[in-house]
Amino acid sequence: MSLRKWISPAVRNLDSVPWLSEEDRKRFYTAEDYYNEKYPKLNITFPRYELDVKDFKDNPHTAFSIYHSDVRSILNTKNFRLPIFKGETDDEIALKVLRWAMNPELAGLVPTTASLEEKMKAGDLVYVDDQKSTAWNSHNISAIQDKLWHAIWNGELVDVNSLSARRNEIINEYWSYSYQTFMRGYGDCEDGAILMYDILRKSGIPAWKLHVNIGFVNNPDGSFKYHPHGARDGGHAWLTYYVESQFWKGKDKREDKWVVLDWCNGNKYAGDTKTPLDEREKWSTDIYDTDLMFSFNEEYCWSTSNGKLEFGGIIFHVEGCPVLEEKVDLPPDLKARAAVLGLQEQKMKDDYAREYLCTCQIKDSKAKHNQVKCNKCRMTNCTCKPMTY
Repeated sequence: MSLRKWISPAVRNLDSVPWLSEEDRKRFYTAEDYYNEKYPKLNITFPRYELDVKDFKDNPHTAFSIYHSDVRSILNTKNFRLPIFKGETDDEIALKVLRWAMNPELAGLVPTTASLEEKMKAGDLVYVDDQKSTAWNSHNISAIQDKLWHAIWNGELVDVNSLSARRNEIINEYWSYSYQTFMRGYGDCEDGAILMYDILRKSGIPAWKLHVNIGFVNNPDGSFKYHPHGARDGGHAWLTYYVESQFWKGKDKREDKWVVLDWCNGNKYAGDTKTPLDEREKWSTDIYDTDLMFSFNEEYCWSTSNGKLEFGGIIFHVEGCPVLEEKVDLPPDLKARAAVLGLQEQKMKDDYAREYLCTCQIKDSKAKHNQVKCNKCRMTNCTCKPMTY
């Protein structure tokens, strides 16, 4: 028997509209089930760098080990230090967390020329790119390159092997747990999104109302961003939140929506910590590209990519990719070269596997804008239904 027969409607005399179908009744009464099942699920990993020795056979003196971890494992980690926010509704709590996390420069609290110290005094969370904040960052690699070129031009003796080994250990992308970002007070886009997610969960917001999205931001006119060499620019991670009780609000009294909680980017609501969430437009109406690589919370990971990701192989891998099996044998000449240079064999294996074995890469991801293909259908003129929730 239909659930509708057992429940008195909160609003009477509604017109007969398509939302009364079986699927929409399911959506109406159990929004959680609807959104959990709306898009195909796909297991995806991110690179996690740890200080243990993963395999003594490779190199017992390794600087770090690489683990391809399930993206869901980064969320809802426990930390008693994280703040708890209270409010009359989930919407109020979510807005308070956004206000707390908003990058002070974006909020207009400090000028763009302010120092990191000044920014950290003005806000609780400051945007700092991975290339500056990770232990192996752009400053390190620049210093190594400077030493190499200085030695070459001046004929100086230098331990090239040692410098090459250090350069080979550069970490280009590092995802932090919420406790790391909270204790530092800074991080990049996904660090802040992960921290906000955990604070919201600790403050009582259910997991199904939160999605961490991995994709791109576009120009305000909707056009793609590109690097000078042709690769697509604008890679970004942002949090979206399901606004509650939208079925009984608004002109048609049936609209529900997901809004963006972006602490370090955006266009329409960039730096906005005042507009109530139920008065904001859907996240898909802003600069965020709806052709997401994937979206996830602690329970599920969704993707319409068919296993081919824009950053596949570079950062992410999907279930079934040979790289995740970690059964890689380096060619003898490459293995010998790594031994001579003192390079980590595990790092060499990971690089080799990404280059020659990975099956989740989009091979033409560096194509010019008139050749960029959709993650889902692989067509340049995509008509696929985007992930708009």
